[in-house]
Amino acid sequence: MDNAIRESIQIIWKQLLKSQPTSRAELAKLCGFSKVTASSCVDWLLDKGLVQELGVTEIRRGRPPMLLSVNGAAGVLVGIEADKISSKIAVTDLAGSLLERHDLPAIDSDPQKFVGQVSHYLMQFRKAYADRRLGVAGVGFAIVGSYNQEEGIIEYVANQMAWNHYPFRLEMEKMNPDIPFLVSQIAKASALGEARFGTCGGSDYMAFLSANWGIGVGLYDGITGKITRSTRFGHATINYNGKKCICGNRGCLEAYASIRALFEQFYPDRTPTFALFQNLVERLRQGDSQVISAVREMVEYLAIGIVNVINAYNPRQVCIGGLLSFLVNEEMLSRIRSLVEEMVPPHFRKNLRISVSGLGDMAAVYGCVAMVRDQLTNFFG
Repeated sequence: MDNAIRESIQIIWKQLLKSQPTSRAELAKLCGFSKVTASSCVDWLLDKGLVQELGVTEIRRGRPPMLLSVNGAAGVLVGIEADKISSKIAVTDLAGSLLERHDLPAIDSDPQKFVGQVSHYLMQFRKAYADRRLGVAGVGFAIVGSYNQEEGIIEYVANQMAWNHYPFRLEMEKMNPDIPFLVSQIAKASALGEARFGTCGGSDYMAFLSANWGIGVGLYDGITGKITRSTRFGHATINYNGKKCICGNRGCLEAYASIRALFEQFYPDRTPTFALFQNLVERLRQGDSQVISAVREMVEYLAIGIVNVINAYNPRQVCIGGLLSFLVNEEMLSRIRSLVEEMVPPHFRKNLRISVSGLGDMAAVYGCVAMVRDQLTNFFG
């Protein structure tokens, strides 16, 4: 296929994802294409099964347009989050509706074992959804640490030496040779997931705090619909002579305001597990004074981190997500907002919204689904 044609199809596809249900004429208008070009692109999408015709809409005059939408039943997408304490794999249809979710073991010292576990699930999904035209249409990974997109190598994961320089793409392709997949960093995937499927996104410039074992920030530009960057904001210094962080520095934000900080306080000698985290959540709900006190203190530091995010990036929306979203209740959120008001001049927080993600710990997984779905047209020859 000619590159220009492929690019046009990709533009039409992404616009349809944003504005569905819509018509060929409306897509042509929104994309700045001629009706002929837009119609040809839609025909290609229909032929591949990515799009379906819903029927005509009623109008007072003229020929009623045929409405189009994503063909959700044509195939499935798989999103996978690989993190220190809570790894998971989920399946959605092409429209993004959740079909199933499974918890995976947290990443450990054996990346090959993790790839094997994921590949086992993918084999099961291929069998379960073999009756769908596109089957498993694509897989997205959100990983902790740094990933080299060009070389397909996981370059660095803190305190997980076996993962450093691991040839992730090569090993995945060996075990799953005919399934296309994409890889992103967790904070980037989380911001995209929130923007596409959550309540914090929309048309604004959003900073998504992905707060799990550590803290990352993903920045989403609502105008372009793209993630502008992802940062290791958890390692911003908030106390020069403070606690020692796993990165070797002192006084990092995540040494005070992450799930890791809570585990170091309540479970210093135990292997981090999702079950232990759930125990913390339950203790908070039951009014455990020690947990409440610890979370309130954590919120004080988190507010400092949010102020630094506001000063650095000037977002219109700050969204708190990841596992931390289960601990920041209305009382805690109100406290964060009050502290931010105290530390940020009115001009720089005008129309600023601070909220908690409604996706809970699923933002990164949904981001993986969105990332793969955006690129579906490029998976066809």
